[in-house]
Formats: sequence, C-alpha cells, structure tokens
Amino acid sequence: MFDKILFPVDFSPRCNQAVPYVAGLAENFGAGVTLIHAIGAYDGFRGTDLDGYAYVQWQDWMRQKCEADIAHFGAPFLDPYVTDRLVLDGEAGQVISDFAAENKMGLIVMPTHGQGLFRQLLLGSVTSKVLHDSQCPVWTMAHAEEAAAPFSAAAIRRIVCAVDATSGDSHVLTAATELAKRYGATVTLVHALPAPFANVEAYTFDTSLDRLVRDQAEESVQATQKAAGTAWEALFRQGGVAPVIGEAAKELGADLVVIGRGRIHERLGRLRSHTAAIIRESPCPVLSL
Repeated sequence: MFDKILFPVDFSPRCNQAVPYVAGLAENFGAGVTLIHAIGAYDGFRGTDLDGYAYVQWQDWMRQKCEADIAHFGAPFLDPYVTDRLVLDGEAGQVISDFAAENKMGLIVMPTHGQGLFRQLLLGSVTSKVLHDSQCPVWTMAHAEEAAAPFSAAAIRRIVCAVDATSGDSHVLTAATELAKRYGATVTLVHALPAPFANVEAYTFDTSLDRLVRDQAEESVQATQKAAGTAWEALFRQGGVAPVIGEAAKELGADLVVIGRGRIHERLGRLRSHTAAIIRESPCPVLSL
C-alpha cells in the first residue's frame, strides 16, 4: 500500500516519540524509510559586520551537527528499514513536499505540535504547509501529550473513516478497507450533517428540511460505498465537521481516522476544508489522502 515512507526529522521530543510508530508502519507495509532534515535560512547575523562569514560558519557547523544527529536517529527501531538519511537546505515544509513529489514517496509520516501557549490550537507550521502543498498521503500523529503514549502501529483495531457524501470519496473508503484488512480492523463511516435549519418566523427548527438533507447524505454515502465495494456501518450526526469526527473517534475508541484532503465547494462537500481542525481535535493519528 505504501512502499516508500518519508519521515521528516526535527529532533524534537515528539519526533523521537514517533520512532517506534514509524517502525511499526514500515514493518507492516514492507516499506523503506527515508529520513530527511531541512536546514532553513537563519537571519540572526543580519546587520552585523561578520554577516556573510558568520553565516557560512554557522551553516557549516549546523550541517555537520545535523548530519551527525540524523546518522543515528531512530536507532535501533528504524535501522532495519532506513534506506537514506539526508540533510537538505531550504524551508522545511517546501523541502518535504518537493522531495516527496520528486521521489514518488508513498506516504509522509509527521508528528504534529503547536508552539507555546497555542499548542492546543495550532498544528505546527511545517505540518500545515505539507498538508496544504503535498499531493502525497500524510499520516499525522495526534499532538495532545496524553494521546502520545500508545505509539504502536500494531494497535490499529478500529478505524473511523470520515466521508463527505460526495462521489470523490470512494478512494478514501478503498484505503480504509485495505487498512482494515491489513490490520484486522473494523471501519465505521462518519458524516457530519449541517446544524438544524431554523425557521426564524416560527421560532422553530425546520425538521422537514433536516430530514431531506439527511436522506440525501445517506443516499450519497450509500452510492459511494457501492462504488467502493464496501458495506460499513455509517453514522450521521449534526454539528461541526471536526467536533463530530473527533467525538465519534473518542466514542468508538478509534486508533486511526482516515479522511480525504483538498478543497471542494460541492453542496455536501464540507469535509475537505476542515483537515487541520480534524487533525487538531482527533484523539488518534489521522491519515489524510
């Protein structure tokens, strides 16, 4: 399913925690792992007399340090699977996206983390850029500290597959089904319906319109399942996309959430513009396709 895994390394604690998980994925998929670290530009010497010389010295020192660090990163877990360890120049998000495209990587695996006081509100900027720019599937780790403990790829037994109720989601169902077969897992589809429609004049909710929207969503999901050759249980719940998916994942004890990624503006296509929020609120890793 994924024969080549790209694992960007920033040497952070979260990145270290992800090592056994990435090793588990590589073993299960029979994949090789490429480790890369990007050295971005640094303007701390700007305006000083030693501007150019100091920058070159710093860059040489940083490259040597990073090459030494990445040479042993992930040992012993990743040693059987690593095919290359690279230190590249450039902005990290761009380096990761470009490398994945140029080398036809099958999967990018990234921990997620915010910064400072906003760690619960934001994805890391690098992860956000990769999700936005890359066409490659991205497997992100839940960034809440309490969700980091069970980093074992062998523990995927329940999969939540978030569906948009559009014809473009058959590949998402196909991927979830293949993962279910590989891990012996079950899949539950989840679709977020719009909030109840209000009748302002009568100070009531228009239940007939809600029923119509639900019926259309159920028909669309059924058609998508037929196209994908699946017959998984489907849950339809009203509310915001990210909260509905996150709550369903918690309720079902999901080990993985699978979603489509991109931007569409179809009438029932709300899911793909909520990728970052879904990942942020998910209690478990998210595979975005």
